Amino acid sequence: MNWLRLYVEMAGDRKLRRLPPAQRWLWVTVLTLARQSPEPGRLLMGDRVAITEDDLPDLAAISKAHVAAGLAAFAEQRMLHPERGGVLVVTNWNKRQYVSDDVTKRVAKYRNGKRLWNVTRTLLKRPQR
Repeated sequence: MNWLRLYVEMAGDRKLRRLPPAQRWLWVTVLTLARQSPEPGRLLMGDRVAITEDDLPDLAAISKAHVAAGLAAFAEQRMLHPERGGVLVVTNWNKRQYVSDDVTKRVAKYRNGKRLWNVTRTLLKRPQR
């Protein structure tokens, strides 16, 4: 399952709060598209096929006017920028959407350590005969 980090500070972020709701939704759509991209953080549909401003109204289910205004606002706020070939890139993607460690292994290690600690603690509490 693919997932995306959304930070709780988004709700109070001044850059986003200044935008109309349709453009806030566009930002969430942009983030999900950037996550699904073959090169995460870059708005690509496939290998070297850029998602364009014309694709976004349908994908975000908002008007072309909201998309145009939203992209301009994102660029102005340095949230999104164009790169080679006009591909749109989410600024600071790798900083905010870093690759995590293997949570399953980390939790298993923690639980095993806790289990051993509980056994030792229980044995120490038992009265000596």
